[in-house]
Amino acid sequence: METKIRRYDLDWLRVIVFGLLIFYHVGMFFVPWGWHVKNNVTYDWLRWPMIFLNQWRLPILFVISGMGTYYALGKRSL
Repeated sequence: METKIRRYDLDWLRVIVFGLLIFYHVGMFFVPWGWHVKNNVTYDWLRWPMIFLNQWRLPILFVISGMGTYYALGKRSL
């Protein structure tokens, strides 16, 4: 019988990435470019962290999702 090993590293990576995703969407209220809802005050210093998160937020979510799917399906047979 195979022992089931929990991947806590993937769990924590998922928690961190979703925390950054929440930060990203809150930050969209305060950046100078357009979005659905905007605050009256914008912060130019927030532009660079948001640009960095913008290019990594979806790819890292798909990688983590793919890894979770790979390990979940690896425990099953046809």
